[in-house]
Amino acid sequence: MREVGKLNGLSVAFDRLAQALKQHERAETDGPQAVGERAEQLREEQLHQIFDELPIGISLMDAEYRVVRVSAAMADMLGYSANELRGKSFSEFTHPDDVELDRALISQLFAGTIPRYHVEKRYLTKDGRIIWGQLTATVIRDKQGHITFRIATVEDITSRKIAEHKLRRTAERLRALSRRVVDLQETERLEISRELHDEVGQTLTGLKLLLDLASRHADSAGARLQEALSIVEHLIGQVRTLTLDLRPPMLDDLGLGAALAWHIDRFSAQTGMQVHWRHQGIERSLSQPVATAVYRIVQEALTNVARHAGARSVDVQVAVEQGILSIRVVDDGQGFDVGAALAGGASSGLAGMRERAEFLDGSFRVDSVPGCGTRVSASIPMTSQAPSPEGRG
Repeated sequence: MREVGKLNGLSVAFDRLAQALKQHERAETDGPQAVGERAEQLREEQLHQIFDELPIGISLMDAEYRVVRVSAAMADMLGYSANELRGKSFSEFTHPDDVELDRALISQLFAGTIPRYHVEKRYLTKDGRIIWGQLTATVIRDKQGHITFRIATVEDITSRKIAEHKLRRTAERLRALSRRVVDLQETERLEISRELHDEVGQTLTGLKLLLDLASRHADSAGARLQEALSIVEHLIGQVRTLTLDLRPPMLDDLGLGAALAWHIDRFSAQTGMQVHWRHQGIERSLSQPVATAVYRIVQEALTNVARHAGARSVDVQVAVEQGILSIRVVDDGQGFDVGAALAGGASSGLAGMRERAEFLDGSFRVDSVPGCGTRVSASIPMTSQAPSPEGRG
């Protein structure tokens, strides 16, 4: 409804402008100087009224590309007074990157090669801000048909351009995320395939050979069957480890606190690293997306510590306070250059953690200095309920 009102207001204003110009032309043909002067005065009053009533910016420019007159809306848009803009070249309040295009279009307009033009361009306000305007320009001719002025309407479209930019960024992130999900799924499948081939497959092959020998040599079957049972137990352990790595059942059955405690104990036993584990408020029931995201972020952070940090100890803290779940994983390792790691593409783990946090409207940060350890921190709103795909790492 507001847009319809704006269009109706423009229509009425332009009708008044056309009427004023026609009255001026008729007055000039009447001959007497006094009539012409009164008509000119009337025309100026009507133009002044119309310029002030228009809900969008209007500018009048001469053949030297200098401002002759602007509407109040145009002056407000740029943060100047109408008097300050009068006499300025258009380039003085046009973004440098847009000057040449606008100059070329104005030149064509005054040359008569185009009747009008439409362009989206950036303006510089008096206080240095950049705003976007949608400009529509045409010419005013005198009685002999000579072009005298360029008249243009300008609508402030800054909010729309900001929204479009955000949408483009969101679309680009979604495309990148989709590609990453596919890549991680394939990587995960490859790792599972290797685990099955190298560990489970080879163990089963050895078990088959052992049972085959036992069947052929009855005198030593007892010892061989005992060895086979040991292999089966080892195989069960391998399958259990592989299953837990994919998703620990206690995360669903016992909750986030129990799952993290189990994972930290396991990590400490495997690496020999001392882990200080603190938590607060996670005993309460958490949504599945939040619990999964937190578990995966801590898991990936500890994996990075084991692989790259050369640390002796690590602090892990997960706490809920004022509706925000915060995560901190701090190690005393060798640290690294975060910018270089991101630029070099060696940051898939960091990217995965950031995606998990941001997917739930949270935030993620890594602070590290070579020789001074690393701190990984994330915050996730407890109200987040978005699905948490396990394909992401």
